[in-house]
Amino acid sequence: MPFYIILGKFTDEGIKAIKESPKRVEEQRVAIEKAGGKLHGFYYTMGEYDFVSIFEAQ
Repeated sequence: MPFYIILGKFTDEGIKAIKESPKRVEEQRVAIEKAGGKLHGFYYTMGEYDFVSIFEAQ
């Protein structure tokens, strides 16, 4: 399967609720798996984007 990335930014509200991030990652993993994919990684970044997700999908 091909690999894809998601580059994302948190809103001000998202930054305030950063402690909820493990829950968000799990929700993202479940959504990707329901679509037949597999989440390989979720990483916080510095710069223009706040996070990157790496996943496989058809």
